[in-house]
Amino acid sequence: MLVAGFVSCNEVESPSSPETLKGTSWRLIGIVDAETGDLRMVRDFDCYRAPESEHYKLVFDLSDAAMQIQGFIAADCYEDGLPAFFTRTPGNFLAGCYKFDINTQSIQVSRFGGTRLGELDELPRLYYNAFVYAMMSPTPQIFLKENTLRLYFNDKKYYLLFKQIQP
Repeated sequence: MLVAGFVSCNEVESPSSPETLKGTSWRLIGIVDAETGDLRMVRDFDCYRAPESEHYKLVFDLSDAAMQIQGFIAADCYEDGLPAFFTRTPGNFLAGCYKFDINTQSIQVSRFGGTRLGELDELPRLYYNAFVYAMMSPTPQIFLKENTLRLYFNDKKYYLLFKQIQP
């Protein structure tokens, strides 16, 4: 059974589920066992240090200025006419180009990359590894429902659960 107790970090939730990922932002809630519904909640220590933290936030198609800051991957996406996504942990970032199909809830990822520095804490390691595994799978699956995004990994046995926030 999935128990949802969201930590707000002073962020405003978006009013409805999007029909596209473009221009949306998401905050990680936790990692869920898809079979049992058990949720491993994020203890977001960053909330208490910096409510505006970018850690564990997944952003699709940032503004041009923000994408320039994120570097080479986003620039390549725009050159190819594709939207880009970006996420980060306290020590690393991951970015790539994507195409999303709302009907099949699938995402095609290209030009995926980022940094790979050693994370000191368990949560950043888990998030980083799960995100990479999900996006590098042959058919990454994203499911949108009621202001949440599920990014499946490990043959859909688990998923990263995000809540939608204002960009």
